[in-house]
Amino acid sequence: MRAMRAARIALALGGLAIIAADIVLTVQSTGGIDTGDYFGQFTILSVLFVSTAMLVAASTRREPRGWVHVRACGLTALAVAAVLHATLLGGAAGASGDIVNTLLHTVFPTLALVDWALAPSTGRTRWATALAGLVFAVLYLGYTLVRGAIVGWYPYDFVNPTGPAGYAGLVQSLAIVLVAFLVVGAVVAGIGMLRDRLTRPRVAAATR
Repeated sequence: MRAMRAARIALALGGLAIIAADIVLTVQSTGGIDTGDYFGQFTILSVLFVSTAMLVAASTRREPRGWVHVRACGLTALAVAAVLHATLLGGAAGASGDIVNTLLHTVFPTLALVDWALAPSTGRTRWATALAGLVFAVLYLGYTLVRGAIVGWYPYDFVNPTGPAGYAGLVQSLAIVLVAFLVVGAVVAGIGMLRDRLTRPRVAAATR
């Protein structure tokens, strides 16, 4: 358990280090950065979410009640961000370059998935856990639309209601994103339930 806890802390700190490197390299490349715009990106917030959740889980002897759903929520958001970046956004690297882009959208999400598959939580994963990712998505969408209306900037075209397609295009794009969240959330929940089935006897014995 100590080795797993150390690995999770290392991964969480790695996620934070990737974001720090992204900021530094972006500033060096462009000469500056808008903090609000930067932290308005779904991928960045997802990496922060997952890294923080890992640190919380690794720093306590017993996870907070219901933390398995928090983990699922973060991983679902992170995985959807990776999928959408590769499809709707074409996988293009930002100003920080290809290496950071790969770390953000491929390496970190893959390692987070490995953590989810191998590290059990104190609570059980259920099919309803698949809906956890929608909480993060809804909060993000609400924040993005409100902030966008105020500052006139949206991080992605598919959440921009001021484009040529207007709100009709926004609803159509969000329908695709909703399907992505449900599918990815179901996969995450399925992996979690399989993990629970395989590790539950060992977890129960360790907590006696």
